[in-house]
Amino acid sequence: MKNIGGVNAEVFGGSILVATAAPNNYSGLLPSKMTIARFAADEHDRNRLKQGLVVASALTTAEAIGASLVFESWLPLFATAAVCSILVWQYLDAINNPHPDSMPINDQRNTNY
Repeated sequence: MKNIGGVNAEVFGGSILVATAAPNNYSGLLPSKMTIARFAADEHDRNRLKQGLVVASALTTAEAIGASLVFESWLPLFATAAVCSILVWQYLDAINNPHPDSMPINDQRNTNY
């Protein structure tokens, strides 16, 4: 098997696959960064979003550990940890810095009718 920068191509490819799949877990449990920034006005909502971050991170870490075991390399875990760090930073930025006009999602002013 070919090597890429001294790393087995299968390990390298598997690392890319598992790391770039990480956003799927986050988007399955959390709304978009824009939506969070618009509706993260309520402490209860912010706490639920943070719980979603923990669950998404745990699922993604489990996938990365599985890939690391399959490929007998820490590279999938390290690559996924890097991607997760960026995702968590972005989500926390939206949670902690809501849009100035944000309001709880169930606020009556959010209705269009």
